[in-house]
Amino acid sequence: MSDVCSPPPNHLPHPRPTLQRGLGLLARWPSVGAGTAWFLACVLSLLGTWQAHALGRRDALESALRIERSAAARKQAAVSLGELGDTDATRALIMAMLGDRDATVRAACAGALAALADPTSLSALRAATRDDSEVVRRQASTAVSRLSPATRSTSGRRTTIVMGRAGSKAKSGTLPDIERVLRDAVIKQLQGQDEIDLVENLTVGERAGVGYTLDTSVTRLSRATTQDGELAVSCYVSMIIAALPGRNVVSMTQGDATVIGPRGPSTKPTKQFLESLETQSIEEAVRSAMESLHRYLRTQGAR
Repeated sequence: MSDVCSPPPNHLPHPRPTLQRGLGLLARWPSVGAGTAWFLACVLSLLGTWQAHALGRRDALESALRIERSAAARKQAAVSLGELGDTDATRALIMAMLGDRDATVRAACAGALAALADPTSLSALRAATRDDSEVVRRQASTAVSRLSPATRSTSGRRTTIVMGRAGSKAKSGTLPDIERVLRDAVIKQLQGQDEIDLVENLTVGERAGVGYTLDTSVTRLSRATTQDGELAVSCYVSMIIAALPGRNVVSMTQGDATVIGPRGPSTKPTKQFLESLETQSIEEAVRSAMESLHRYLRTQGAR
């Protein structure tokens, strides 16, 4: 029988650094016998080898998803990334889901994101629910339902938020209605909070005279190309919170986000792709701004 700590095959990283660290750690445990310590250190070294091997496989799958010319190969890479269970693959799957030219690949990416269950992919999955392909929309909607948390209020207190004006100082060459995208993003965020009563009609909310109004604006929406040739879309969102009645401004907050999209043989910057990236950047900037809004509301209690 071969030694349990014998060197691994040449294509795997050598475990000796991990083995040495494991022995050093276990040396601090005087109650552990020498034989047991050696065995546990070997286990640590093998785990380090396995982790390095898994990382190499993820990198290979991400590369296949990005550059393979065969749609079937890219689809299989997406499926395999979902099965691998490494949430570090989330970004690569998001980019392919929003940018790959083949609908079966985009759908496979949505399914893989659902399997990884990384909440940071929710915004991109919501954008994919507006995909031109029905199969992609269906897969993305299923993923959104699976990943959306069931938020429950622990305090029992409720706050009324009246949706105010949504505007934009920024211009886009692709998004036909930035204000509508912004408004939809804010409403989605507020609807996901059980402790908030949302009033979408400003006139109705002002008549009620309780709670807060929330005015929002996209102050910047820009594109840039990274040194790696990837497309970066940045968005800045500002929010003004005013107390009712009277609409006296009580707080202001802002949020920003940058979304990166690849360029390659399988992902060309089509109009739909650019719209998806800009929509995602707005949604992520809104999410960032909402964190400050929630902190303010928690300090104020129910109105």
